[in-house]
This record gives sequence, C-alpha cells and structure tokens, in this order.
Amino acid sequence: MASDRIPSGIEGLDKLIEGGFPRGSLILLSGSPGVGKTVFAASFVCKGVQLGETGVYASLCEDKETLLRNLSRHLRWDYRRCVEEGAKEAEVEGKTEEDTKGEAKAKAKCVFLDFAVMRGEGVAAILDSILDSVRRFGARRLVIDSISALVQGIEDKAEMRILLQAVLRKIVRREGCTALLISEEGISLEGRDSFRGALFGAGVGGFVADGLIRLGSLQFDGRPLRELEIVKLRGTRLQERMALYTLEGGFIVFPPSEFELESAPWTTFSESPHQRRGETGARPKPPLRFEAREDPPWGFSTGCQDLDALLGGGYRKGYKVLLEVAGNVSTLQYHTILRPTVANFMAKGRGVIVIPSSGVDSRIIRQRLAEVGFTDEEMAGLLRICTLRMLGSSSTEPYVIPFDGKDIMEDYRAYLSLEEGLLKERKGPVLSISGIDFPIANYGVQAAMAIWHLDATRIRERGALGILIAKPGYEKVSKTLGAIADVHLKLAREHGALILYGVKPRTNICVFEVDFSRGYALPRLTPVV
Repeated sequence: MASDRIPSGIEGLDKLIEGGFPRGSLILLSGSPGVGKTVFAASFVCKGVQLGETGVYASLCEDKETLLRNLSRHLRWDYRRCVEEGAKEAEVEGKTEEDTKGEAKAKAKCVFLDFAVMRGEGVAAILDSILDSVRRFGARRLVIDSISALVQGIEDKAEMRILLQAVLRKIVRREGCTALLISEEGISLEGRDSFRGALFGAGVGGFVADGLIRLGSLQFDGRPLRELEIVKLRGTRLQERMALYTLEGGFIVFPPSEFELESAPWTTFSESPHQRRGETGARPKPPLRFEAREDPPWGFSTGCQDLDALLGGGYRKGYKVLLEVAGNVSTLQYHTILRPTVANFMAKGRGVIVIPSSGVDSRIIRQRLAEVGFTDEEMAGLLRICTLRMLGSSSTEPYVIPFDGKDIMEDYRAYLSLEEGLLKERKGPVLSISGIDFPIANYGVQAAMAIWHLDATRIRERGALGILIAKPGYEKVSKTLGAIADVHLKLAREHGALILYGVKPRTNICVFEVDFSRGYALPRLTPVV
C-alpha cells in the first residue's frame, strides 16, 4: 500500500479506494439510524490499533458501556480489548505530555472519550478536549460520533463553521490525524433533510471534507439490501462508487464480482473470501479432488456448506428445484452454484443426467467436472449429457447421448431409459438438471410444461432430485414452474456483487463469493443483515 494511504479497516472497501483513505484526510460518514455507522467507525479505529496507531473515539451519543456492548455483539469479539481510556496514564505524576505521547505510540490503543453526559458543554470545550487527547496520545485516527449531535442546537451557524473549520484543520492537517466524522442523515442543520444538506450546512462538507461516504438501504424483490455510496474521495480514482455491504460479523463491503472468464478457477476467479479475510495462504494452483459432504438422513446435501445452511440442511428427497438466473449472471457464475451438487452426487457413486441450457455444451460440463478432479472414466460411468442429434453427432464421448428433438414423448421415453440404466448400475437416486430453454425451443412451451409436470411427480415418487435452470426471456414459464417447485432460488447481481436468495423457502439475501480454501471453487454465502 502506498505510504500516503491508510487501511480503512473495512473489509472489501480498500479495493474500491486505491488501498485506503488518504493519510491525514477528513472523511464524513452519513446514514440514517441502524445502517452501521458506529460499526464502521469502530472498525476504522481498531484497524489502526492493530497497525500500532492510537485512535481517539469521541462519543456524544452513547455512553461507553452501551457502545462497547453493542459493538462486541456486532463484531463478535470483545471490543474492550481495543479500548482503553488512556486518561489515567496521562494523569500519573511526573509525566509530561511528550512522555505520554511517546508511550502511547509504543503501546497503541483506542482512547474512548465519553461526552454523552456532557451534551450541555459548549462545542468549543468539547473540541478542545478532543484536540488535547489527539495531541497527548499521538493519535493517528479520530472518530467523532456524531458531528450532528455536536453542533445540534447551535444557533449561530457562521460561528459554528469558523470553530469547526479551525479545530478540524488543527487535528487533521497539523497533527497528521485521519478523522472520521459521523453525521445522522435526516438531521438538518439549516432546514435541509438530505445528508449533503446537513453536512454542507455545517460548513464541513465542501470546505474541509476530503471524502463523503453514505450508508443506506434499498429493497430488492421485497428483501432488504444495504448499500454504500462513495460520493467523493479526493485524490482517488473511483471506478465503482456503489457497493453492497453487510454487518454480519463486522462491517464487510462486497466489491463487484470478478470471476467471469471460462477457464480454470485458479486463474480466473476473484480471490477467495477466506484468503481476503486472512484465513488461508496463497491460492492453490492444481485442482484437488472434490470432498463430498454427508447427506442428511431425509435428503441430499447441496455439496456446499453455506447453501446447505441456507436451505436448512439441503434438498429433500423427491424435490424439484428451480434456479432462476438473471441476465447479468454469467454461465460460470451459476455453474459455481450447481457444480457442488453434481459433484456430491457423483462422488457418492450416483448418476447425473444433464440437459444443457443454451450456450453450454458437453465440453464445458466436462471441464467443470475435471476442475474438481473427476476423470473421463468416472464421467463415462456416472454422467449422461443429452444433446440434439445434429449437435451431438460429432462427439465420441460415451456420456454424450443424442436425441432427435422432434417428438417430446419419444425423447422423454429415451430419457427415462437412460435414468433406468443409471439406477441399475449406480447407488441411489439420479440427479437430473435441465435448462428450460432447451425443451421450449425444440418442443414448445405447452409440451415442455406437460413433461415438467409429469417429471415432478416421477421425481417425487422415486425420491430423486431434479433441478431446472431458468434464464431471462421465460418469465411467465418461470412463474408457473415456481409454483410447481419445492425450492425456488434466484441468482442475480446488484452493484456488481452476486446475490442469492430463496423465494421458496423465503430467505434473506446472501452475497455469493468464491472460496478456494479446498483447492477448488466453492460458493461462500454471506447474509446481508
């Protein structure tokens, strides 16, 4: 990281802002209550402590114990480890300010200033106390929570601007301290309700602030999402200004998903969330054998720990699943959700039949399975890929089965014959996966719907598992299939991040990243809370 940047302490954010906040800058953080402003600020200070930089946290809204209790709950570790009052050290007889400053640098900490019981004090007195603490402890990071509470009720706006600008210049410019000021959205200082109006009304936004960050929320298909907006950050090239975030286990920002290309996952996918969170070392290069997950007694594992958890343990026997894929989701991305289920079936010696969706052929399916360690010999015994005869006639692979594509009932009987063969030769029920566009294009909507209704009954009777893939252009069909399906999942993108959620059963939205800790790509799902 460049020496003129400091890590923000917010996981994922530094990728969007060229490595961190400009050193010695003033950042304004705004949002309505409950969006995570305090968690953001605490993470900012704590990161400094981890790097040997003392921070000052000045709270005007909550007392120390309440704040620490709430932060410990959100961050899932005891925030008290990061916080020391520091004032006791400064009051020891015989210590000069320089002595205290030097010792504070040697032992970094978060100095907590509780102004919640001093709201009646003048603004000048509070700012002087903050400035004194920054100097005394050699602080390199400062949080004022919140600037709205500090200036609220002051009638002389001109005097307030002069005071704020003068003191903040001293703290930020002269002391070399990076400051984060929290502003409550909707609290107007000059009769304006927007956060920009509040900040600029305080005389802080346009004249002093180097950065403006807004935290907010939106509704996506009737479910809440959290979004972060980087309104401005001086000296920083912002290629992406909007991103999703969650408060699950801290404050985590999700940059746009990067895995797009059709190639081996260790060369094209974005870095693993485990690696990004410091849980593993360098990205493994060769593909490793897929490790099967244990099935629940009542059904089948999805092959992915996080997806199993989202669905209450996995898929039940006899279930029909609909995966609805948005138009801005790539083939590789939705394959990353499906492949663990296919691999888990095959690793247990069970058969799999695939009717590829448009844009997917037998070579791509073979590649996906080879990437998790399956051999051609295993595929020949466990896998069947159904194609049109004119498209599949050139293939010599034993697992590629051509169909005429003229009479749907004739082809369905041939399909059932394939399934019977796998049932006799292999262990347990067969997994069937089909893109809905293939049957519709070849047989028409009405004929395809009739077969899907029939197949849903057959799957339930046999205790098998069927997955249908619906892409854009078939919304009416997808709605009907959603009513038939036992599980209905949707995969989409928002602000560049992949999101997955359940319509049936209804679930919260999860951000979908990729985990390489086992040597191959597995979905990692983080709830947006």
